[in-house]
Amino acid sequence: MSPIASIDLIKNLASMPSETEWIEFKVNDSNGLMIGRNISALANSAAYHNREHAYLVWGIEDDSRALVGTKFNYRTAKGRGGMLLTTWLRQLVSPNAVYTFNLVQDDGKLFVVLDILAASQQPVSFDGKVYLREGAATVELKAGSSNELELWRRLQSRGFEGRVNRDDVPLGQLGALLDLHAYSQLIGRREPLGPEDAIAPLLEQRLLIAQDDGLYSITNLAALLLARNLLDFEGLAKRPIRVIHFDGDGNLNIRESREFTSGYAIALPEAESFLASVVPGHEQFDGAFRYVELAYPRRALRELLSNAVIHQDLSYPYSGPLVNVYEHRIVFSNPGRTLVDPMRVLNDPPVSRNPDLARQLRLMGLCEEGGSGWDWTIEACEERHIPAPKMTSSVLSGTVVELNDTSAFDAMTRREQLDATYWHACLLASKGDALTNYSLRERFGLGDDSRVRISRLIKSACERGLLVVRDEDQSNRYREYLPVLP
Repeated sequence: MSPIASIDLIKNLASMPSETEWIEFKVNDSNGLMIGRNISALANSAAYHNREHAYLVWGIEDDSRALVGTKFNYRTAKGRGGMLLTTWLRQLVSPNAVYTFNLVQDDGKLFVVLDILAASQQPVSFDGKVYLREGAATVELKAGSSNELELWRRLQSRGFEGRVNRDDVPLGQLGALLDLHAYSQLIGRREPLGPEDAIAPLLEQRLLIAQDDGLYSITNLAALLLARNLLDFEGLAKRPIRVIHFDGDGNLNIRESREFTSGYAIALPEAESFLASVVPGHEQFDGAFRYVELAYPRRALRELLSNAVIHQDLSYPYSGPLVNVYEHRIVFSNPGRTLVDPMRVLNDPPVSRNPDLARQLRLMGLCEEGGSGWDWTIEACEERHIPAPKMTSSVLSGTVVELNDTSAFDAMTRREQLDATYWHACLLASKGDALTNYSLRERFGLGDDSRVRISRLIKSACERGLLVVRDEDQSNRYREYLPVLP
């Protein structure tokens, strides 16, 4: 949606610096070639300069910026061959161009505002050629030039997170849609002095966009993070975190279901607290003090919940982050196949499907640095001697991570023992270390009397291609092992 064309918008545009590359002023010029080239140039320049809209305005003198009005009538103007201008433009301007003509009358004067949406994904062209603004001039963009390469880079970076979800929002209404104070608190900023002070960091981070008419646009990222209710924003109805608590280990009997419809900056801590309240626990004593130890490490719950949010495919319209809690297991799922091979997720460089969302959540202290969340999860499971998390991923089912609360080595299946062995080796390798019989016994909480059993497990892991000996010349007693990465 475009900002509403008004005399206030026109006056704001007229007050801009003379070489603003996403605005062009004319008085009466109705040349079709000029208009077509400017649609291309202004759309591309808006994207180049990170603007949502560009404008071609008739009725303003270019040098003096005087509001003199225009005689230009876009409805009757002609392109080449006597064809109506609007029809002619549609034939020659590339289909990805989005623009609208608007009439504004004020004090007996007529103005025309051609509102042009910034190019997205690929440049806007006119008659097969791509144009760009350089200062006050409209120039053809040369193939292979540095400007063309940079334009393509900026076009490709305008993903879902940065797109506008709602525009034309007055300053006074932003607080009803977004929790502005929560953002200030989470990034460690002082309490805002007023609405304009509260939105300053959001404007700086491009979560909000100041429109050219004095109103504001809310990006998808701002809504995902700070919405008081995600259901109030178009296309985000499936994004709330949902936690379902079942009786037993099947899906037949739901004990409790909770949907957290706030933005993730507010919902993540709430969902984690609720998760901790329904996860099975065991009563423990520390001297005279009694406490409940959760069946799963709290840190593992936090990281896997954050991962389900950060790595979801936001373009998938049918489901969002989901946590199913059973009597002896807990399952985290999100739409979208993982971008890293599940067997390499601990050792490969991190790849994020939603980098801006991840960056903002790290800024607010709600997730770990990129790539370290899985490390923390594995380490937390090892400290509690429970099986390593099990990840599966496919195009149809998305990404699913399962935790099991089995704590005794003998209660684990052979597959769980081998998985834990592999991830233990990966965790040590990420720290520049290697698996040994002793380290693996520690991981499972076993004593020296289990040396032979662990040796057999290591041998089985080697035979299955999960581990490899680090140095064949080492004695069996002190031999070290590294993970075999696929």
